[in-house]
Amino acid sequence: MDNEKIYRTALSEIDDILHFSDSDIKSKIPNSLMDFINKNKDPNYISKINPYVPLQEQDFMEETKNILALIYRSYVATDEEKQEFLRKDKQELEKIEEDKKLKYNPDNIFQNENLKKDVIEKENTEIAVIEEKNIFQKLFSKIKNILKKLSGK
Repeated sequence: MDNEKIYRTALSEIDDILHFSDSDIKSKIPNSLMDFINKNKDPNYISKINPYVPLQEQDFMEETKNILALIYRSYVATDEEKQEFLRKDKQELEKIEEDKKLKYNPDNIFQNENLKKDVIEKENTEIAVIEEKNIFQKLFSKIKNILKKLSGK
């Protein structure tokens, strides 16, 4: 399924969820968003939403869950909940930044480069075995070369 179809289906599920929601929840959602959902939902989608089963127990598309969470966070949540969301977002961003600092720390990058150079140098210093021909092999090789030159002329 292409992205447009996925999101149209998700918006159809959102529309059905909001249809079964309490009027106090619906009143918190701007009319412009409701119009957007109605204009962009898939008109042919048949919903499987059961209004008698809690939302947490129903099987929705991942996109539906994400959009629903965004709507809740932006319009339905209380001020205390919104502050808690902001606090958690800040903590998560700080954690990501800290991980980046550890991963891309210039001091660590140079230490890793030095370790790589040490490994390469150790590989290059291995003893190479050179086969030396004994006197008879050398003599035989010379005679063979002479015969090739004579037969080629």
